[in-house]
Amino acid sequence: MLFAVHFMADKRMTASTTTGPLMLGFMLAAVLYGGANINPIGINPARDFGPRLFILMAGWRDTFSAYNYYFYIPLLSPIVGGIAAQGLYDYLMIPTSIKRKEDRVGHH
Repeated sequence: MLFAVHFMADKRMTASTTTGPLMLGFMLAAVLYGGANINPIGINPARDFGPRLFILMAGWRDTFSAYNYYFYIPLLSPIVGGIAAQGLYDYLMIPTSIKRKEDRVGHH
């Protein structure tokens, strides 16, 4: 998802200022409709962590060890995915000529 956000926010890649928000809306709808019935916490990790924290404060002790310590997957996946998306976006989407021009401008 962050890969698409980078593409839409990059002024070098989008066609106009109105296409970015429209493309973001379509992309978010596709993510929600494509995976929300399988795992609804994929779009918002707080939907998993908040209830687990509440249950822990209510007195149950195995909330974070349940399902083979699954709690860290929704918490760490967006961070790791965001870092990977930024690296892939810079590597795959930005043409080499633009990278060289930015390097020359940045060093003067």
